[in-house]
Amino acid sequence: MSPALRSGLVAALLLALVGCSGRSDGLSGRIQLAVGVSGIDQLSYELIEERTDQVNQLVRDFEELHPRVKVNVTVFREQDVVNEVRRRNSTGLGPDLLFVTGTVAHNLVQRHQARSVRLPQAVSQQLDESSLATAKLPDGRLAGLPVLQEPQVACFDRRRLSSPPDTLQGLLESSETGTEIGLALDPVDIYWTAGPLGANQAFGAILAGQPITAAHRQQIRFWMTWLQSANELQRVNYFANEEQLVQGLIHQRLDWIPCHSTNMLRLRKKLGKRLGVSALPGDFGGPATPTTRQRVWAFGVNSSPNQRQISESFATFTVNPLIQRNLTLRTEQMLPVNRFVPPPVASSSVLQALVTAEQEGRLTERLSQSIPSGDPRRKELVRSLMRLVFGDITPDQATDQVIRAIRRPGQP
Repeated sequence: MSPALRSGLVAALLLALVGCSGRSDGLSGRIQLAVGVSGIDQLSYELIEERTDQVNQLVRDFEELHPRVKVNVTVFREQDVVNEVRRRNSTGLGPDLLFVTGTVAHNLVQRHQARSVRLPQAVSQQLDESSLATAKLPDGRLAGLPVLQEPQVACFDRRRLSSPPDTLQGLLESSETGTEIGLALDPVDIYWTAGPLGANQAFGAILAGQPITAAHRQQIRFWMTWLQSANELQRVNYFANEEQLVQGLIHQRLDWIPCHSTNMLRLRKKLGKRLGVSALPGDFGGPATPTTRQRVWAFGVNSSPNQRQISESFATFTVNPLIQRNLTLRTEQMLPVNRFVPPPVASSSVLQALVTAEQEGRLTERLSQSIPSGDPRRKELVRSLMRLVFGDITPDQATDQVIRAIRRPGQP
């Protein structure tokens, strides 16, 4: 979309919204908005610019609609969000609004560092059921207002790989013919391979608190064996996190990687038409089990009544059907949560891949909720997987360590 066309559409949208509300100057004041950045070790200027692009555009549009409102944006690594918000809340200077994953929002509410919300019916009836279910708390309230979905897909260099493999076996075979494959050892980033290898049902049962059977252990052990064996292939490369994969693809050290859709803006800038996007491959055990990061607006606990009103107005503004459609079409790297905004998959293979990934990702929601960013068990799992792929422990030992990390206390 050209800048001129986009500006015209946004202007028309703002006029329409003003017409619906009757006034554009009913709000006045300043709020603090914190953005959590996932999947990185260090914040860089480029990453901050990339991950706040959509938020800053929403802020500009909202401030144009409400000229007497000012939204100040700050950025944190997502694994630091809970501690940073706790520290700021203790001084009475916590953020009024947070743009974080659903799991972080749940964590904040459970620790009383963010407040739960009950949405007006006019808002909740616009949201798809899956997004609402993910954000819902046991008491029926929500940990935050869902706004966007960021599926995990395959990104590859078209010059090196003309068509993406649709099975894990095909992926390994492509590595034998010269394709450099990148995989990340963060458990949430590597879990997409569990479904194709038959381990997803075992994890689902364990996370649900069911007794751990010999069959569960065997399924997980097979997955562990595959992860270790893949490292023996010359062109299968393991890395610590997703950002290292993205850098490898940008600098042509890697040809194929799994990555969440938030990275696609930067990849497009660097690779241009060379960037290919597809759903992740499945195999004999079923489809891929990618993780979809649901982004939500979490609400601060230190806000004044006026700041609460501005925060809630801004959050509601972002799930308006016209705003959601504009975000989806402008970026082609995220999916809307508004059920009245179906992505135009017929006109975009990228959006089709994102929709497929989001549908497959519903099978893994329990894992990402159970082991959120910043959870000590996540680091424990990373250590176990690293020791496994480099041969320091056996698949049997890795299986025991993984089960011990995710099982509930007292679970048989």
